[in-house]
Amino acid sequence: MILTSEQNNFENDIENDNNYDYENYNYSSGVIITSINIPFPDLVLFLIRLAIASIPAMLFLFFLLLLLSLSLGFFGLGALFAF
Repeated sequence: MILTSEQNNFENDIENDNNYDYENYNYSSGVIITSINIPFPDLVLFLIRLAIASIPAMLFLFFLLLLLSLSLGFFGLGALFAF
């Protein structure tokens, strides 16, 4: 049987998948990051964008907790959580 280059590559890929090299991989490479060089204006802009992006998430959590507390109060289960 004559194999084309595509079929040969496919068979090599299957053989390489069976080697399980990732199981013996050492994840501690010894790299230590000592500093990150980010210009101050870029850092400020990133933090402002982060603060603005967190507003919808906080609103979502607020309304989720509001619905939870209203539903517990509506069904009379609010007394279980009263301190």
